[in-house]
Order: sequence, then C-alpha cells, then structure tokens
Amino acid sequence: MLPGFSAISNSEIGDLSWTVWTADELDDGQLFTYVERWFRENKAHATSGFAGPPPSVVDRVQWWAGGSTSLPAFWLVRTHSEVEAVVLRLSDGVLLRVTMPAPGDGRGVRYQAGPVFGDGISVLEVREA
Repeated sequence: MLPGFSAISNSEIGDLSWTVWTADELDDGQLFTYVERWFRENKAHATSGFAGPPPSVVDRVQWWAGGSTSLPAFWLVRTHSEVEAVVLRLSDGVLLRVTMPAPGDGRGVRYQAGPVFGDGISVLEVREA
C-alpha cells in the first residue's frame, strides 16, 4: 500500500489475488489508479496502472492493459458513474462483457480489473457496452 491511496476492491481466482488502488486526492488534476497483483504460492508480484483526469461525460472509459514476468496479463478499467458495463476485445477475437461495480470512491468513479489467461492473449480495446 502506498500512502495517500485507498483500496477499492480485492479479488482472487485460485492462487492469484489482486487489489485495485486509487489516490485519495487528485494531483494537479490527475487521478492515479493502479492494480497490485500477486501469486500467493510463488510470491510473484507486480504493480501497474495509469494516471489522467478522472472519467467524465466526455471521456467515459479509461483503461490500461499489460503484463509482467511470472504473472498473467492484466487489465484495469475506470469509468464514469453512468457506465454500467464495458466490453473488452481480446487479441484472440473474444469479446468479454464486464459489469462495472457501483462507484468505489467519493468521485463517482467505477473501477474493475482482472487477468487475461492464455499464452500471448492481450486486451486490444475497451469500450462502453
């Protein structure tokens, strides 16, 4: 945990766990959000995310996707409060609909993250459903 950040959600699948963190305060108009993920068994650990102005009625869906050594590829999405679901387009052609949870902070932003399993499969696009 970083000082000035709050945990928005905690999730797990099997031995893989992850937590979505977001900054308590904007820094020069930028909202910092990251996903911390780890395997409990082998202790592999990574933290990745992004910063930018919070989602708005104009910029409703913001996302990051990437990978790290020893962990599956991951995606992180934050949306405007009106966005109830997003669609992830994966590199293997699969479209994955993801329901966004209720807003997780005082700014009305919704946050969601998860792994992408499969060798070489990545997230190419995230859009409002």
